[in-house]
Amino acid sequence: MNMDGSQRTPLMPNVHSFNTMSNCGDRYFIFDSFTEKQIELLRTDADGGNPIGLGEEVLGSDCSPDGKWVLYWTTRKHYRVPVEGGTPEELTSLPASAAIAAISPDGKWIAYGFQEGDPVPVPKLGVVATAGGARAHIFPLPRGVRGLRWSPDGKGLQCVLTRNGAANISEQPLAGNCFFRGAKTLATSS
Repeated sequence: MNMDGSQRTPLMPNVHSFNTMSNCGDRYFIFDSFTEKQIELLRTDADGGNPIGLGEEVLGSDCSPDGKWVLYWTTRKHYRVPVEGGTPEELTSLPASAAIAAISPDGKWIAYGFQEGDPVPVPKLGVVATAGGARAHIFPLPRGVRGLRWSPDGKGLQCVLTRNGAANISEQPLAGNCFFRGAKTLATSS
């Protein structure tokens, strides 16, 4: 639509069910859509045209800051795929239990939530280089955390933490103590 709200047009008239949508650079949108019997990762032009599939059985995704590739995850694996399409590359550095993930503003790191331990799994948050390798950071992850984003400067991780009925946006510096011990609260709602 125009800035004044006139000339509205549906972005994707043939898509009827999607969970998340985000921009990927200036040229594309990425979103996951329920098609037939599975959730598929799709990419369209900024006007909603020219949709192409990037992955199947997708639980979530994030676009790299440069808009060149997309991180997505399924129930068991994590993949990196060019935004233009192509063969997805499996990321072996992320554990299968990783459920949420976010790419750092410089595109060099991936933060992800996962579970570790037996017989009772413990939620944790890890940070690994996009090129792979061992975890650079690991923090315990308290109950009540939703969402995961990097701070704009890439020096901390931001999450929504709900405690006693209040949701707070909190930031944990990478160079800090145990997750959310010493984290600063950025916004509060009750």
